[in-house]
Amino acid sequence: MVGHALLLRGEFVVTGTLKVKFVKPAPVERPLIGRAREVGRGGRRVYVEADIVLAGTDFLVASAEATMVRRPADHFARHEEWLKSVNGEAR
Repeated sequence: MVGHALLLRGEFVVTGTLKVKFVKPAPVERPLIGRAREVGRGGRRVYVEADIVLAGTDFLVASAEATMVRRPADHFARHEEWLKSVNGEAR
């Protein structure tokens, strides 16, 4: 969710750090609402906070703080090639 908050704005990011605090058990039979917001920037880093609440209420189920790192669009393609090379698949 924290990454999608930026991806929806056209920013390609990967997770640098992620801290999640579970406040209450999440009921599986009830809908939940997730909200994420940017709270700061510094260089390639984007700081995001997020909450999950029980739908229709303000009851906090979980919260998160993340440091997202902006990356070029070809990041995953380059990573896939590297992974193949360490697995002995690329020659």
